[in-house]
Order: sequence, then C-alpha cells, then structure tokens
Amino acid sequence: MSDSVPPNQTAMVCEDEALTAARLAQQLEELGYQVVARTADGASAVEAAQAHRPDLILMDIKMPGMDGLEAARRIRTDQPGDGDRGHHRARHGRLHPPGRTGRR
Repeated sequence: MSDSVPPNQTAMVCEDEALTAARLAQQLEELGYQVVARTADGASAVEAAQAHRPDLILMDIKMPGMDGLEAARRIRTDQPGDGDRGHHRARHGRLHPPGRTGRR
C-alpha cells in the first residue's frame, strides 16, 4: 500500500504546542497532504475550517479557550454532509495511512 494520498488533499493542524504542530504538519506533507492551516486554539480552528474546508483535520483536545472537542463539534455541525472522507491514525506520534497501524 502506498504511503501517499490522492492529489490535492488538504489538511489542517490544530495544536497549541508549536513543535508538535510543526512535526504533524511535516508528517502530513510527507504523506502528500497540502497543509492549508495551523491553529493553536479551538476558536481559530473553527474559523480556519470554515475558510479552508480541509479534507483532514488533526485536532488536539486540550487547547486554550475552546477545547478541541467543542471545536470539532462546531466544525462538524457547520459542515454537514462532508462526513468522514478518510482517516489516518496517529500512533506514537507518527501518522499512518488508512489500513496501516504502524506495527511491524
């Protein structure tokens, strides 16, 4: 199975720790995603999701102000019908395409 995604897939990273956000964005780009936004709080995540409508959002749960769970709920409410267009799993800080767990 290829470690790349279909062309033109976009992603957004919502993480308040700058180094973690940079690492996640780098891993997404290595997988073939175009990272269209990085945010550090829930309110900014909701705004960025509305503006960019990314195919994938990686959301931290604990962030300043609005937490990631509330931000994700608002994003899903705002974008009905987009559904789950694909999942990548994060395991021990490394992203894996659908169908791969990172186990060897």
